[in-house]
Amino acid sequence: VLGVYVLKAAGLRDYVRLVISLLRGTWQDEEMVETAEASSVRLEAAPRSLRKKALVSIDGELDYVTFPIEITIEPGALRMIFPAENEA
Repeated sequence: VLGVYVLKAAGLRDYVRLVISLLRGTWQDEEMVETAEASSVRLEAAPRSLRKKALVSIDGELDYVTFPIEITIEPGALRMIFPAENEA
């Protein structure tokens, strides 16, 4: 499941409040944070925006991506290797 978090901050005061909530670990309780789950998400730049790229965090790595951005879950795409169980 893809976790989607939308921030609706109106100004600097909201961003400061969010940073404090992040440090406290209570950011999910903030009114300005909306959460949802999806299997895919498409992000587009605002119609009047001059921005063609966005700095994003994907699995903790920062990278620039160009709009539109399509993020999709691919079930079974990651193979896991586990150590053999110890038999006692």
